[in-house]
Amino acid sequence: MSVWQLFFAFRGRIGQFAYFRWLIAVIFGGGLAWMALFGALDGIIGLHPAPNWFGYVGMTTGLLIVYSTLALTAKRLHDSDRTAWHLVLAAVPWTMLAFAIFLGPLLVLVFWAAPFVLAFVLPGTAGPNRFGPVPAGIAA
Repeated sequence: MSVWQLFFAFRGRIGQFAYFRWLIAVIFGGGLAWMALFGALDGIIGLHPAPNWFGYVGMTTGLLIVYSTLALTAKRLHDSDRTAWHLVLAAVPWTMLAFAIFLGPLLVLVFWAAPFVLAFVLPGTAGPNRFGPVPAGIAA
C-alpha cells in the first residue's frame, strides 16, 4: 500500500497495530509540522499580527490531518468488516450540539468516540472480507 493510499484513500484494510502507529504519526507529526512552520515563520518574519494567509495554511494543515485520520479509521473499520459509514457517528454530536442540554454531554461524547473505539478495540476479520485481503502485507 502506497503512502497516498494509506493516508488519503478510503479503500482497503489496515491492522490494529499499524492503525495505532500511523494515527499517532499523523496526529503528532502533523501537529509538530504545523507548530514548526508557524514558529519558524513567526521567528523569521516576526508576524504580529499574523496575515490572512497564515490562517489558510493552518486550516489546510488541519483539514489534511482530519482527512488522513478519517481515511485511516475507515480502513481499520474495514478490517473488522464494518463500513466507513460508522464514521458518520462521529458527526452526530455536531448535529446534536443544540440538544446537548437535554441529552447530556456524556451521550454526545459517546456518539463522537464510538467509531474510534470500534477501530481500536475490535479485532480484524481472520480471512479476506468484502473490503479486501488480510492486511498482513502492509509495510511498516
